Amino acid sequence: RGVEGNMGQRGSRGWHYALIALALLGLAFVVVPVYDWADLDPLYRGSLILGAMILGLLGLVGLGYWFVFARFLARPLMILALVVGTIGAVGFACIRGFDITGDLRLVPIFRWQSDPQSRLEALDSKPSQPLPPLDLTVDERLDFPRYRGVAANGLVQEERVLANDWTEQPPEVLWRRPCGGGFSGFAVAGNALVTLEQRRDQEVVVCYDRATGTERWTYSYTAHFRDPTGNGPRSTPTIAGGAVFTLGAEGHLYCLEGDTGSERWHVNILTDCKAKSVTWGMTASPLVWGDKVIVNPGIDPANNAEMAVAAYDVRTGKRLWAVGKHPASYSSPMRATLAGQEGVLLFDAHGLALLSPEDGSEFWRHEWKTFQDMNIIQPLVLDQDKVLLSSEAANGAALLQVVRNKGSFSTEVLWQNRNLVAKYANPVALGRTIYGLSNGTLVAVDGDSGERLWRGRFYGHGQLLAVNGHLIVLGEQGQLALVSGDRRSFRELGRLTVLEGRTWNTPALADRHLFLRNDKEMVCLRLPARK
Repeated sequence: RGVEGNMGQRGSRGWHYALIALALLGLAFVVVPVYDWADLDPLYRGSLILGAMILGLLGLVGLGYWFVFARFLARPLMILALVVGTIGAVGFACIRGFDITGDLRLVPIFRWQSDPQSRLEALDSKPSQPLPPLDLTVDERLDFPRYRGVAANGLVQEERVLANDWTEQPPEVLWRRPCGGGFSGFAVAGNALVTLEQRRDQEVVVCYDRATGTERWTYSYTAHFRDPTGNGPRSTPTIAGGAVFTLGAEGHLYCLEGDTGSERWHVNILTDCKAKSVTWGMTASPLVWGDKVIVNPGIDPANNAEMAVAAYDVRTGKRLWAVGKHPASYSSPMRATLAGQEGVLLFDAHGLALLSPEDGSEFWRHEWKTFQDMNIIQPLVLDQDKVLLSSEAANGAALLQVVRNKGSFSTEVLWQNRNLVAKYANPVALGRTIYGLSNGTLVAVDGDSGERLWRGRFYGHGQLLAVNGHLIVLGEQGQLALVSGDRRSFRELGRLTVLEGRTWNTPALADRHLFLRNDKEMVCLRLPARK
């Protein structure tokens, strides 16, 4: 009886261990969603995510401790511990890898899920019927020739009249196919669709037929950027003058003939400008301006060569100039006019600057430093002299006004708050209203005051486009939504899942064709026209 009593007491204590461990695991799963639901200050959200990860780890360790000492428990608990341990071991053995979300959550990839690289290699890339000659002529009214469109602002020309209710008129899938890895988006011009992919140990520039998704040509070179958050190239190609310009994650800048994919020239901008790659790889897409292609290699902090921004001749690849002493960020150089001055708008690791395309000299600079130099989004020009910035929660978002006084410039902060924390997802503007994924939740902010107008659904760290007074939202887990651009309230007008798994790649909309991809597959949807 004494032995049985001791076993009963140990069994009781065993239940306590298990319940405490399960409670810690449960708390780890719900604490961040509850914090978001309560709409609390996003400044502390990162610390809360870290705390949730620690709670989850403690819960797993606690369950492991309970299982290890299960032999001291009563027989029913020993059986339960054995069952739990077996299920856990089998489940872990079924996991092939993990995707990491923008909130640092691990999403398991199971062994029964098909390997995208194997699917891609098994695909017959030969066209089933003759295809027309490639034409990469850019129609700026309807095409999408570079990252985030013609003006790099995610605003699509409003010449197409699209349906505003996807429940009655859902998008139509025209084609779907596997693709290589990486986070590159699409450049679309004429009948061509171009992106960058990781295929085994090579970065590959791929040109697809826009209408069918058939592979037209590829250009590959040995390069494989690796990172726990995801491997492969990050930047989106640029199509200009019948040529394709691409920048790989390890600094390889290529100019390829658009109709054949043959190399016109190549330079590694990190080597050429004596720079060191930033933590998560070269991400900025090339800017083609006249006879120049402008890139942001950054610097080597240990030996600053002051060649942070460089321009190369589009025909020969000869370096025309390289200046600047600031580290690179993950934002792309873009063309903009502010306070009457046209120039290259660049959000680098130390702030925002407007540069001369002729020699790279600065017209003005506004300091904006963030944790780990994570200036990622594109600056959003709202007016002739106003531009929006956003990044980590400590900085939030700010509206800057560029002031011109004779030949000199200065910047003034009109407002700054944490009503929008657009760390990864580029915001868009419809008129004077700014829409963005703030820590993954869609919000609307008044551009003049910075006041938040409404808070909508959580989509994760995805991307946005604006067209016809509406928002096209590509969520982090491959969900696609149409949302009204009404500044008075959030209204979702249709939603469907179009891709499997984590999706960070920027969508492209050309005419009525919406091109989407992640590091596993790509799809073309035809958006419905308004009746």
